[in-house]
Amino acid sequence: MDDSNWTVLVLLVLSVCSLLLLIWFERRRSSRLPPGPLGLPILGFLPWIDPKTPHRTLSRLARRYGPIYSLRMGRVFTVVLSDQRLIRQAFAKDAFSGRAPLYLTHGIMKGYGLICAQGELWKDQRKFVSTFLKNFG
Repeated sequence: MDDSNWTVLVLLVLSVCSLLLLIWFERRRSSRLPPGPLGLPILGFLPWIDPKTPHRTLSRLARRYGPIYSLRMGRVFTVVLSDQRLIRQAFAKDAFSGRAPLYLTHGIMKGYGLICAQGELWKDQRKFVSTFLKNFG
């Protein structure tokens, strides 16, 4: 075997090992998460969600995986609650009332503004806006 064949073989072995290591880390990380469907690396589960009736797709997933399941929508990891009692319990806690780290809320707005703020900043801004609108008429 000449040097070019060895180089190709080494690159092939390294690529396969890297891919297997990536899959192993992803599986290990997701083993602590709620069950859910696998998706594509960049698109997640988005190609399989019906754009006209996404609620039906999510309902089918809830029947298959239970009232709490996880999936990726693009690169955003999402935990879906499909039981009314679970949703009420989750929203009663402050830990679940935050905003998702999306490009609009954290990239452009930097967490400020009425629709992007959370926690004490959101409470202060909401109080200010409510007072202003009441005084305005």
